[in-house]
Amino acid sequence: MAFIKEIRERIDEYFRIVLRSVRDCVPKQVGYFLVQKSQDKLQQDLWHRINSNERIAGMLGEPPSVTERRKQLSATISTLRNALKVIQRDPDITSAGMDGADGELAQELRRMQLEE
Repeated sequence: MAFIKEIRERIDEYFRIVLRSVRDCVPKQVGYFLVQKSQDKLQQDLWHRINSNERIAGMLGEPPSVTERRKQLSATISTLRNALKVIQRDPDITSAGMDGADGELAQELRRMQLEE
């Protein structure tokens, strides 16, 4: 009978420890989720206000001169790519005006055309 009483006391003590642990954890978890929700809401609110403010968006963006230069360079790259396609389609265009080292370039262009 003493053995059963000892086991019962140990189980009761274990139950009290688990109960105290749960009592301590629940408020911590609730607080964590409340803080996390507040952080998310604050972050969304700040993000919305920054994006809706034209002055801040203008300060964070790049200057108009850089934007214009980017457009010009993109157009130049597009033109050069189109020119390269034309040259690769017909390497005879380049071989007429080339000599010496330029002839090697023409041969390389022909080789690339054959590989396609």
